[in-house]
Amino acid sequence: MLADQLDYMIGVDPHRDAHALAVVHVLSGAIVFEANVAASSDGYAHALELVDVHAAGRRAFAVEGTGSFGAGLTRFLTRRGERVLEVSRLRRERRSGGKTDALDAVRAARGVLAQERPATPRAGGERQALQALVAAREGAVNARRAGLCQLRDLLIPPPSLCAASCGRSPVLGCCNTSQQHVPAAAEIPSCAAACSRCARSPDACCN
Repeated sequence: MLADQLDYMIGVDPHRDAHALAVVHVLSGAIVFEANVAASSDGYAHALELVDVHAAGRRAFAVEGTGSFGAGLTRFLTRRGERVLEVSRLRRERRSGGKTDALDAVRAARGVLAQERPATPRAGGERQALQALVAAREGAVNARRAGLCQLRDLLIPPPSLCAASCGRSPVLGCCNTSQQHVPAAAEIPSCAAACSRCARSPDACCN
């Protein structure tokens, strides 16, 4: 069990600007130390210094949100050989009065100790590259769909012709039919002919 392998569990409740830490003694379950550090490189280094003082032994960090607000701290700790475990999103309970960050850090530490198989943070490099690729592909597919819809709206044929063609392809069938019914230049009345009907000069009408 995890409790047999560690002396201390450090729970972390990360936020955008600051992280709450709580050092929990594994054997007794007592809270040894609590602190808040800045969510920055200097803050991460300070957190590790505090942990070295209050949890000098076998230890692990239980970090909530290793892929979001806790990502920076997770990378910092991993590069320095610390063991980091991922905490699933805590269920926030309504409490009366005061901040709850410190209590959430304690709950993160104790929650990981209660798990039979705690999860480790997912690899960042290849996973993030794949996420970027999937997001780019999704954006390209949505842009293509929007372009086809705009083209359909611009070249939509009469309803009777569209109904006959769209049975095969709702978008491309209509567009193909529309191309066949775009009026030729000879079919478009000239400015002079239009002006003869409105009794205005061609220059005035065209302008």
